[in-house]
Amino acid sequence: VDNSLFDSIKLFMKGRLTTRHTYFYGLSNQGVTLTRDKYTNAIIPTSMYRRLNALAAKVASGKIHVKSEFK
Repeated sequence: VDNSLFDSIKLFMKGRLTTRHTYFYGLSNQGVTLTRDKYTNAIIPTSMYRRLNALAAKVASGKIHVKSEFK
């Protein structure tokens, strides 16, 4: 939510916020990301994070397509 709100405020301040437009956020624009904190680090090994980050990069770049009901 933080990135989408920050981007919306920036667009508003520039006079470019379109109110009847749906803005989509995902991996490519940091709308979602993998959480790394003391809780997840305790149960997810670093090797798995490397694998997940590689897959997330492929999704973000479009090399892997994830079906969505929103687009």
